[in-house]
Amino acid sequence: HLHKFAQAVFYLQKASFLYPLHPEIHVLLAEVLFHSNRPKEAFFTIQKCQAAYSHHAHLQVSAKALAAAHIKFARFFLGVSEFQRALDPLNTALSIRPNYPAALKDRAFAFSNLGLFQQAQADLLAAQALDPFDDEISNALLSLLRSSSS
Repeated sequence: HLHKFAQAVFYLQKASFLYPLHPEIHVLLAEVLFHSNRPKEAFFTIQKCQAAYSHHAHLQVSAKALAAAHIKFARFFLGVSEFQRALDPLNTALSIRPNYPAALKDRAFAFSNLGLFQQAQADLLAAQALDPFDDEISNALLSLLRSSSS
């Protein structure tokens, strides 16, 4: 398996060099690095792509795509249980698109895992108001309310 991880890292590093503003590539590279026991390199990979996106004034990227890129960065951090680190890209996504249900739902997940249940509930209620038919948001809200009442 180590050989396959090394190969994946090699090709993803090449792709990230060729396409520095494709967050999907950087997130994949970070995931492979993280699961190859190279977490520092994984975090650096995300930070490097985040830095490119932080200078978004010169990018020809829509607000929707820019916010989605930050969600991808946050989801990497959520996936490796780095909930505090996930907040920065989630807050950035919400500063770009304040009415973004996915960002609110993901931030609620981070808040909940950090023990910040009131903030989590506020984000889930806001997300539900924006997308009342999203079962995932409704279920997360019900689960949060059950756990906070017990």
